[in-house]
Amino acid sequence: MQLAEIYWHLNKYDSAISVYNLFDTSRANEKDLRIFLLSKAEFYLQIKEYDKALQNLNQALVLHEKRNDRNEVMRTVVGLGKAYLGQKNGKRSLHYGLLGLNMALRTNSKQIILSSYEVIQASYYALNKIDSAYAYYINIL
Repeated sequence: MQLAEIYWHLNKYDSAISVYNLFDTSRANEKDLRIFLLSKAEFYLQIKEYDKALQNLNQALVLHEKRNDRNEVMRTVVGLGKAYLGQKNGKRSLHYGLLGLNMALRTNSKQIILSSYEVIQASYYALNKIDSAYAYYINIL
């Protein structure tokens, strides 16, 4: 998985997906599987394959919630917001952006707060609610 992420960050997407595909999900323990699913989902977000990202994000969310891993749940929720935004589904994207923000504010997770603001701002913009988009945009600065 780490090798796949290195390839991905080097923009060697074919190599990254080849390495991801070597991972045997049927033999993985739950901890490794949930991290793998989130990593692969974030890869799919990067290459704009939103359907595949959503599939992995939804599976990861179930496993993260089962283990009550709040940090990974927040990260996954924001990823869902980004995926729905990529699919041009502003309402769903806004829902997950707000959910992520609410969770992040309770834990004071600054990176997730910032990512949530970005998703919310873009969602409002996609919904043609420019005033609301601007209100969240100024929080990003």
